[in-house]
Order: sequence, then C-alpha cells, then structure tokens
Amino acid sequence: MPPDLQQEIRRGRPFESREEELYLGVLRTAGALSAEVGRFLKVKGLSEPQYNALRILSGAGTAGLPTQEIGARMVTPVPDVTRLVDRLESAGFAERQRTDPDRRVVRVVVTVAGRRVAKALEPALIEIHRRQLGHLSQNDLSALIRLLGQARDGVHGKTI
Repeated sequence: MPPDLQQEIRRGRPFESREEELYLGVLRTAGALSAEVGRFLKVKGLSEPQYNALRILSGAGTAGLPTQEIGARMVTPVPDVTRLVDRLESAGFAERQRTDPDRRVVRVVVTVAGRRVAKALEPALIEIHRRQLGHLSQNDLSALIRLLGQARDGVHGKTI
C-alpha cells in the first residue's frame, strides 16, 4: 500500500478536501521525481530548466526560436528566459542570431556542443524515469498521463 500523504508530510489534521490532498500529492510527487533529475543534471553542470531549453532548441533545429517561444514551451515556466539563455550562451550551448528582415527579432539556436550534451544526457535521464516510474503498469502510466492532462485542462486561465 502506498504511503499516506497526510502521514508522509506529518500533517496533524485532515485535508480540507480531496482536491487539496491531490494538489499537495502532485506537488510532493513532482518534487520527489524532480529532485533526482536535478541532482543528476547538477553534476553535469546544468539545471533542469537549462536542460529543458536545450531539448527545446535541439528540436527547433537550425531555425532556432525566439526567447518568448522557448518560454512558452518550457515544461516548468521560468521567470526569466533571457537569463536562462544567457547561461546557455556562456556555456557555449546556444547562440543568439538576429534575423535579416527585422533586426529586433532575436532567435536562439542550439550549438553543436549544446546538441551533443543534450543527446548524451538523454539515455541516462530515460533510465532515471524508468527507475522512478517503471513499477507502474502501462495502463497505470496511461491513466496518469490522461488524468494529469485533464487536470491541466481544467486550470482556469490556462497560465501554463
């Protein structure tokens, strides 16, 4: 039987609602899953948002993306995409390019080094995810994916 969230977080009183319990459970689970990935990436000199941005830029190919679009595609929104890109650029993993028709538009493109790093980390991260969630059946994984999608769809204002 999985651990009871109320006991796990040492909460002395019952939750106000099932929705509150679910919300806190999702946060607790995301924190637990993210912590291991974060530790792995930190050893490699990257943060989770930096790795996420590298993957986004790798998927964009040679055309790159404006910073605003990178921000829109982030799994977990970050407050300052410009600073995130600054760090990737300082590490040699991304570069900014101005477009010819409109010099105000700056596109961010992944470098060969950035693409290489993202690709090299991928197998280890896939293994971490399998280790973390491999005990769930394919049906359970599909159900969770579907339910989390429904939960995101129900967020008023769709700020993500």
